[in-house]
Amino acid sequence: MKRTALIILTTTALVALIGGPAFGGSPSPYPPSPSPSPSSSVAGTVTVSDRTIDCGADSFTVSGSGWAPGQTVQIFFAGDQVGSATPDAQGDFSVQVDSPDAPSGTHTLRAEQGGNSASAQVTCTGDGAVGAAGAGGIAFTGANIMTALLILIGLLAAGALTLAYGRRRGNAAH
Repeated sequence: MKRTALIILTTTALVALIGGPAFGGSPSPYPPSPSPSPSSSVAGTVTVSDRTIDCGADSFTVSGSGWAPGQTVQIFFAGDQVGSATPDAQGDFSVQVDSPDAPSGTHTLRAEQGGNSASAQVTCTGDGAVGAAGAGGIAFTGANIMTALLILIGLLAAGALTLAYGRRRGNAAH
């Protein structure tokens, strides 16, 4: 019984020291960015005048070609709609867009028309007016350890019960 208790306590210590997915792993990005909706085919192309901008301070031009004429193209930056444009008879558009407040890093600019979309990458410098936390939130700077703590408490309780049972059994045999 002492051997079983020793094994349980050793396993608990190893799991706590080495860790695993429940004990941290790689944290998810915060705030999570919505995944782009799948499209059946790319209707056109989209380009930006500046691939590096000061988010929340700069404006830039979004241009596109090969889109269906006369149908609205919606423009999204990091998942939020920032503008729209209507392609001319040749399927081309150009529109000035104010950069939204966004944290530093690379973001996706996506143009959508019906079920079709095209995207371009834009890099934000500075941290915009909302900082790294995103709009109205607090930055998530660590891992969610609640599950890990519950597992650790359960393993420690199991080890303690095993030790207590072994001691009672040992005392009853004498």
